[in-house]
Amino acid sequence: MRVFFKRWDALIVMVIILTMYFLSVNAVYYTSYTMGAIELARNIPSGRFDVNPQLCNYADYIVRDSKCFFVAPLGLALVLIPSVKLAEILKGSDLVFAGFTMAFFGVLTFYIALKLYDTLFEDRRKSLILALTSGLAGPLYIYSTHIFPQAPLAFFYTLFVLSALKICLGGGFEWAFIAGFSASMAVLLDPSTFISIVTLCLITLAKLVLTSKALEEGLQRVLINITLFIVSFLPMLSLLLYYNVVVTGSIFVFPEQLYLERIGVRGFDIAYTPQGLFTLLVDIRKGLLPLYPIYMLSLAYLPKMLKKLGKYEKTIYLASMITPTLVYASWYDADGGLSYGPRFLVTITPLLIAPLALGLENRAVSRILAILSLYSFAENLIVVISTPYPSSFEDLKPFEIQLITAIGKLLEGDRSAYIYKILSATVGEPIATIVSIAIITTIAATALIVTKEADRQ
Repeated sequence: MRVFFKRWDALIVMVIILTMYFLSVNAVYYTSYTMGAIELARNIPSGRFDVNPQLCNYADYIVRDSKCFFVAPLGLALVLIPSVKLAEILKGSDLVFAGFTMAFFGVLTFYIALKLYDTLFEDRRKSLILALTSGLAGPLYIYSTHIFPQAPLAFFYTLFVLSALKICLGGGFEWAFIAGFSASMAVLLDPSTFISIVTLCLITLAKLVLTSKALEEGLQRVLINITLFIVSFLPMLSLLLYYNVVVTGSIFVFPEQLYLERIGVRGFDIAYTPQGLFTLLVDIRKGLLPLYPIYMLSLAYLPKMLKKLGKYEKTIYLASMITPTLVYASWYDADGGLSYGPRFLVTITPLLIAPLALGLENRAVSRILAILSLYSFAENLIVVISTPYPSSFEDLKPFEIQLITAIGKLLEGDRSAYIYKILSATVGEPIATIVSIAIITTIAATALIVTKEADRQ
């Protein structure tokens, strides 16, 4: 039995987490953003990029040439196409099936994060614990249950960072191809990631050029990597540029820019950065560190982890987190709108948790991590059972933590989880809520047991 767990540990845990994510998806609450993403996914296969004109009554849309367009990035709608089509065929809820897609990408992020930790530490025990902690006790859980770009973006961005590390460590040319595709998908899901992509590409290129023993051999290797990256990067980038032309009339103008002009706001501004950093990281209302203290513990071990990494690997790791954080901090709406926690930082949380690998070497720290992880899992459970939209940043008082409003929603009777929707139709309250919480908690505990069983080998 133990040999079985050891051999298939990651796959077993992935299936368990996917089940938990599926049962936790938001099956009730539509938003204007949700409706736009689903509608665009429904229209793209027929060659249309516009949406139902009635949706233009909401804020997330623009009117151009008498057509209504959704102003969110194209990538989210692209990844939702299979689930929306499947919902039509099976006559199911498009909201639930779209949520299943988010859950699927959340689990893929778990797997790629596991591979990233394996690359950094070469210790499967630590890697599996870190991946499980990220998947259950980080905000990725919440964003794997409702429709925003963060779950698929976390997958593709983490895959790109892993690819850059593999190239720097002498991996095969296939990693350049993977890097190009994952980078293009990240840009489709969030065009602002282009800055981070370019930064990491330059660091990787510098590594290849400056560490080559022979100039001819080094040049050849660099050219092959660049060619493979471009070949896999261009197709999806071309689609993005075509979408820009259709919606805005210009390759270099994104739909979001027309929206910003309409509301009279500058999207990115370096003047926003100090306040944005405070909002994203330490503001008690929605900041990452107050809501998820496991990352405080992780940051405490960051210096120790950096000492163990090579120069270029260290640079890639830091740049992969610092660059997007600075970019998002300069955005006019840094808190991420109507969502739980700092939505934009979800993408880097699988990276941010990596230093905890060194904390696992200390029994006392491991116990502290376990307590903090239990707290964060309970927090996530409250949110996914009640509503992923407990309150906006503007509705919170200066010292009012968003978790309190989520608890209030739960006590008021708000319920959004798919498992609750299934149970409420048969057993009613309060049994439906109690059983829903018990089932999800049991599934999470099962994932932990499997991980511990594998660790003993």
